[in-house]
Formats: sequence, C-alpha cells, structure tokens
Amino acid sequence: MSVVTNIVFKTSVGDKHRIAKLNAALQEGAKFVSCDDESLPRGWYAGNKMLECEICPGAFNDLNLADLVRAIQEVDWDDPCSVQLFVQEQEADRLREIDLGLLDSKQ
Repeated sequence: MSVVTNIVFKTSVGDKHRIAKLNAALQEGAKFVSCDDESLPRGWYAGNKMLECEICPGAFNDLNLADLVRAIQEVDWDDPCSVQLFVQEQEADRLREIDLGLLDSKQ
C-alpha cells in the first residue's frame, strides 16, 4: 500500500545551490526540484511575475519525515529564516508547517 506525503519546501533564491546539498542527503528518488529549475519551462506557474523564492513541491511515498527534517537542519542555509517546510500527510486535509528549529540554532 502506498502512503503519500505532499511537500512544499521553500528557501530564498540565494539558497538555490544548497537544494542540491539537501538532495545528496536524501534517499534515492526523493529529490527536490525548484519550480524555476532549468529543466522546466520558464514561468510555467500561475501569476504574471517570476517567483522571488525557491519553491520545491513534491509527493513522496513512505517518506520518513524525521529524516527529512534532520537533513534540512544539517544544510548550512544562507538565509535560514526563509527555509520552510509544509507537509500534508496521506489522510490530512491541510498542509501544516513543520518547525525546523533553524531560527533557534542561528541566533
């Protein structure tokens, strides 16, 4: 049986290259791709402006959320206050923000 977790991961534009560092720490096949990734059509999303942050949506099967949070916490983000993780688990109706604890560790 499949257990899907929907994710919206957000960082600042300056942290774009650090997403690759996060992906290196994740399990095979669980990689984040920015909405502005060069492999996607430019400006494919809604609105009449380009995004001014990195947004990485995804759907992951059997995701270990604790491992993902730990991997996010281990990256040296340029702008940790801009890093956010929103999760909607299999039977949930809403996204919820996960406290990554990045603000506490950088003060």
